[in-house]
Amino acid sequence: MNTESHVYARVTRRFDASPERVFDAWLNPEMIGRWMFGPAIREEEVVKIAADARVGGTFSFVVRRQGVEIDHIGEYLEIDRPRRLVFTWAVAPTRSTALA
Repeated sequence: MNTESHVYARVTRRFDASPERVFDAWLNPEMIGRWMFGPAIREEEVVKIAADARVGGTFSFVVRRQGVEIDHIGEYLEIDRPRRLVFTWAVAPTRSTALA
């Protein structure tokens, strides 16, 4: 019996920037670290941000919050720059980095 459930979300928002710039902000690791994660957004440290931005490629956005590393992971399913970006999103099991 499969008890796994899937959640689907569609996000739509208008920005005062070109579609290409907004699209690239989702795929460029340096840009992701500026607007999605880090101390400018919340109390956390960016540990590693990696993205293989191609269909079938994966991403990993690792941040440390209160001594716990959180790895946001996913796979790019569809990339149609600058119109459509489809990807999975999950949080990998956490690893504590606090000293015992």
